[in-house]
Amino acid sequence: MIALGAGTFGPEEAKRRGVIDEIVDESAVLSRALQVAKERAAMPRATYAAVKKSLRSESLARMAAVLEADTDPLFVGAFDLGRAARVLKA
Repeated sequence: MIALGAGTFGPEEAKRRGVIDEIVDESAVLSRALQVAKERAAMPRATYAAVKKSLRSESLARMAAVLEADTDPLFVGAFDLGRAARVLKA
């Protein structure tokens, strides 16, 4: 898993791993970013929103469950959201 590893890698490896979509020369970064933004802005809003929500649905559901339970199973014992909230209020 990339997030937990201590290694680094260059742009070609980042692209191969799917961390980035493309590699652009430094001098073209702003113009390419603006081009991509215009392409996205031209998409139907409802379609773009639906795709984005679909890609994030699992994470959104987990966040909603954590908020509802006031605790995160990944942090139980080491760190509890409810306990942290009580400490911050004190």
